[in-house]
Amino acid sequence: DLLRSPGSEIFIESIDEDINPSYRSVIKHPLCFRDIVNSLIVSDAKPLSGRNGRLPPPKLIKWNMWNGSELLQAIDLVLLNNSAYSKVMHNQEERNRISKLRKMFWASIKQVLDGEDMTVEERKFCTPTKRGETSGFVVLKK
Repeated sequence: DLLRSPGSEIFIESIDEDINPSYRSVIKHPLCFRDIVNSLIVSDAKPLSGRNGRLPPPKLIKWNMWNGSELLQAIDLVLLNNSAYSKVMHNQEERNRISKLRKMFWASIKQVLDGEDMTVEERKFCTPTKRGETSGFVVLKK
């Protein structure tokens, strides 16, 4: 549902820094859905057995997209990055739209977890870290 939402095409490709030159001075870990997909998909150049799920450097090379929790954190980071940058650019309408998408995203994670019979410790292990757009993990602090 996330990618089918109106306006979600902005999450697919990296931010064009020619159009948004201040992006890297704000966002600590630039990431787009294409980076995530490319770490997972099979291509002629790299068969599935060669895909290790790692994001291309200098991105979050410790995260593995084959790990469900890390994959969900990466997806959320794409949304957070766009929301944080929209805040800097004073685009409240875009921030509101992204906020609704994030709520939908996290509600679907909660729904899946609620449907599972697991201990508190297992649930904690399976739940990805939920960050805010002002987190030092998301934006560069000055």
